[in-house]
Amino acid sequence: MDQRERGEANGVPANDTSVNTMSTSGKPGVRRREFLKVLGASSAAIAVTACSEETGKLIPYLVSPDQTVPGVSTYYATVCRECAAGCGLIAETRDGRTIKLEGNPDHPVNHGALCARGQASLQGLYNPDRLRGPMQKVNGAWQAITWDQAIAALSQGIA
Repeated sequence: MDQRERGEANGVPANDTSVNTMSTSGKPGVRRREFLKVLGASSAAIAVTACSEETGKLIPYLVSPDQTVPGVSTYYATVCRECAAGCGLIAETRDGRTIKLEGNPDHPVNHGALCARGQASLQGLYNPDRLRGPMQKVNGAWQAITWDQAIAALSQGIA
């Protein structure tokens, strides 16, 4: 009695519940269905972990600054400092927070266009991981220093 008569295929008994990873060409490999299952599960896990960052609470002004109306936007013309070009911006602020940046069409450098770095600069403004003060590298680790220490170190480095 040979393997075919006993119900065996590729040396594995027919009643064996292990996954057969042999492709039709006889080479070991991963089945497409198994691959798609793993891909779908890992994509869902990544999507869930990406949405787990806590959001802060936005508290409106208790006493609002002069000439601000709650919920009404104020526009300021300014300059982008993400690169050396210095493109003109129009910053839309609402309740004291910048909510949108657009290119200034009257600016001679960019004529209303704004690059990706300029668009992303708004994210850097409110990123909780941004640097909030001067830092100095001591023994390979960054440490917070005062502004007076930073100015003294800068002037010592220039001299």
